[in-house]
Amino acid sequence: MPTIKDVAKKAGVSISEEAMEIVKEELKQFTKEELDLFGNARGIRNTFEKMIQNQANRIMSYENPTKEQLSRIEKEDVK
Repeated sequence: MPTIKDVAKKAGVSISEEAMEIVKEELKQFTKEELDLFGNARGIRNTFEKMIQNQANRIMSYENPTKEQLSRIEKEDVK
């Protein structure tokens, strides 16, 4: 079963520690049934894709984003 970090690494993206802490805190709030549903690869991919979408929306306003900004998920991207 891949983790969000595994999926990010495969996509060439890193996730800040602050962003991972938010993800972990959110997961602590899940019921067992929700965790079972999330725990499959589809749940992880969907969460990662949403984070990438949020990251794209965030950096869209940057005039000249750096390579690091383009390849890093920050806490603002985890919603």
